[in-house]
Amino acid sequence: MRKSKLVSILLVLFLFLSSYINANSFYISDDETVYLIVNPDRGVEKTIVIDWIRVEGNGDYTVYDVGEDLENVEKVLGDGNVSVQGDRIKISGKVNGFTDIYYRGETSKLPPVILKLKYFLSGKKINYQDAVGKKGTLRIEFVLENKMLNSVRIDNSVEEVYTPFIAIINGSFPASKVKDLKLSEGGMKMVIGSNMNINLMLMPQPKVSGWLEVTMDKISLTPIQIVILPSSPTIPSLTETIDKFTGSISQLDQILDFQQKLLKQMAGEIKQTRESKSVKNIDKALNEIEYDRDNIKKDEAIIDEFLKYLSDTHKRNGEFISSLKEMNDPKCLEIAQLLEKDQEKLKTMIQKVDTIGKDIKSIFKTLQDIDVDSIRSLFGSMERIEMSLNAIAEGGVVGFVMIPGLNMLREGIKEGKKEIDVGKDKMKVLSDLAKDYNTFIGKPENAKKSSMRFIYYIKFES
Repeated sequence: MRKSKLVSILLVLFLFLSSYINANSFYISDDETVYLIVNPDRGVEKTIVIDWIRVEGNGDYTVYDVGEDLENVEKVLGDGNVSVQGDRIKISGKVNGFTDIYYRGETSKLPPVILKLKYFLSGKKINYQDAVGKKGTLRIEFVLENKMLNSVRIDNSVEEVYTPFIAIINGSFPASKVKDLKLSEGGMKMVIGSNMNINLMLMPQPKVSGWLEVTMDKISLTPIQIVILPSSPTIPSLTETIDKFTGSISQLDQILDFQQKLLKQMAGEIKQTRESKSVKNIDKALNEIEYDRDNIKKDEAIIDEFLKYLSDTHKRNGEFISSLKEMNDPKCLEIAQLLEKDQEKLKTMIQKVDTIGKDIKSIFKTLQDIDVDSIRSLFGSMERIEMSLNAIAEGGVVGFVMIPGLNMLREGIKEGKKEIDVGKDKMKVLSDLAKDYNTFIGKPENAKKSSMRFIYYIKFES
């Protein structure tokens, strides 16, 4: 009797372990598309979640998906079975290689990016239904607000940032009915056959708006879709430029540190000589000034070369943007829009490097203005030389001219590098936030891969 009971326990354990091993031998992926059906005047009428579960492996499988926020769940496509068990969705069946199961459900859960629509007919605010059939110019404003606020640590401080989303507005109008069509900045329109297609990309951080204006003899619009993706892609060329820029900054700081110490040493030697009323070392000190001119001139060449590199990168990215736009591919247009925003950061870098170059030129001019030959003949000028060297090293006024000083340049360089490093850290944080936002309703615990998107479907009906 005891032996039989032991056999039964071992058999149960064997079956449990077998099912556990079998369940974990499957590769599960989850992909969600959330459709928000929008009435032009009343807003979101229904939110439908289409969940695509892919199971890869062999044998009988059972997958439990999160379903606590879903109602009216039903299978849409696939060979497996879908049923509701409490607050979970059970998907089961048999797989040989891989199988796909699609099911749908409805939810009242609010999306992370909220859409509001505004309408203006010939400049006057109006409801869409009141504009249908009228003659004139209808302006539609799309206002998107990001609600996904996060507290994150960046550079030893806590900051509040929003999970990054990209919103792509697209639609199509019968070209024969449209007299004129305009889009807000960054929008594109293209006639393909008898249709006029529009595309506009927005990034709600946290709030953004875009618009389109369409002029018709009889206003009647077809549906417009807004695809919202959690995304914060990095631009390889910009990342490479930032890395090279920060490396050059560190090298430049080392050079300036050496030159600052050399100038202070020279000033000290001149002071000692002047105070001892000896001119034995004056020729040596003046020779070092000429030597320092050459070094600063080399620094100027380094800055000019680096500025050219940044400008070439900016120009190359501009050409790349133009090429992407000509392709008229939504993904290419998405990348082009991101490149345009990163171009602004690159332009800021160019301005900072240009300012540093101008300061170095100012320092070089100050050294160049020192009349070495006259100083050699005029011992009384030694005090002015000492003041100039100290001003160049640490800043000060010489001859009613304010010299920024190498120490101020170095502080500016260090601050600039710190800002760039913080910017890189923030880009990494945003990228991770976008990557981690991969489900709206919830996903199976054993899902190895997951992704999602929102689609606002605006039903413009005449």
